[in-house]
Amino acid sequence: MKSASKLLELFTAHWTSAILASGVEYEVFSRIEAGAVTVDTLAAETGLDGRSMQVLLDGLVAIEALSCAGGRYANTPTASAHLVRGKPGYMGGFGRIVLGAGDGGMRQWSRLPEALRLGKPIAPETILDPESPFWDELVTALMPLSCEVAVIAAQRIGLGDGKPASILDVGGGAGAYAVTWLDLNPDATVTQIDWAPVNALAIENVRARGTSARFVPVDGDFQTVSFGDAAHDVVVFSNIFHHESPGEIRALLDRTHRALKPGGRVVISEFMLHDDRNGPSFSARFGAGMVLQTPRGSNYRSADYLEWVQASGFVGPIVDRTHPLSTLVIAQKPAP
Repeated sequence: MKSASKLLELFTAHWTSAILASGVEYEVFSRIEAGAVTVDTLAAETGLDGRSMQVLLDGLVAIEALSCAGGRYANTPTASAHLVRGKPGYMGGFGRIVLGAGDGGMRQWSRLPEALRLGKPIAPETILDPESPFWDELVTALMPLSCEVAVIAAQRIGLGDGKPASILDVGGGAGAYAVTWLDLNPDATVTQIDWAPVNALAIENVRARGTSARFVPVDGDFQTVSFGDAAHDVVVFSNIFHHESPGEIRALLDRTHRALKPGGRVVISEFMLHDDRNGPSFSARFGAGMVLQTPRGSNYRSADYLEWVQASGFVGPIVDRTHPLSTLVIAQKPAP
């Protein structure tokens, strides 16, 4: 019975995603935060009937996004921090991705068998399109997680010690590393290469922190935009390499080696597999999405990254698994 029950929960795991995304769609968490805490009030505000709202709330309580006492609902601390629109940690964009027809949505994931057979993306819009609305939702929703990892990375490389630092963020998205690292080091500057629509999000986030004078956005494709020569103290790739093939990753690392000053460091953040490919669970599941969404991407083992950075001339690589989802690989360009 235990094995059958476990399989039933696995086969119906998409129920959880749909319930959570529906809570975001109807702004349940934002409404509760504002004081609408009963079934009737929430139903009236959203336009849902009482039955629909009740089953939605029951589901949100069951997945521990809400709590309920005496018929009154409250956000859990996680929901309050990350599912209330307007808060800095808002991750509700993932809900719209889940319910959408494009990259990352449940309708796309339902076609995984077809994508596996074809070995290529089947989404109506793909991550190759800079104008895809997927990017706006994704990079904004990833900000809280990326900021957590950026703090860990800064500690590992001593970024907050007050020394001047020139940082290149390749594919920096909404500016999580720029926001975090410019706050930590008042003598740091960040140059971010990304598509113009994505850089626009980073510009707004950096401006809100008052550090725009030390942020330089460079619009374009990082595959073709120059990284410079011996120009930077740190080059960071956060959730970039899973879009690329091993050969493309090696080429980017070779360019990174040239772009760094002697003694400079490359910082890689990814959802890496264990070397024996026996997890972590999130990273292993994430890999299937790369077949759905990228022509050549995959998730790779930490051992792969160690091999690639050393082949590109970096020394002293370390692996940091402090964060529950993201793994860091950090390596140094030899000093003379």
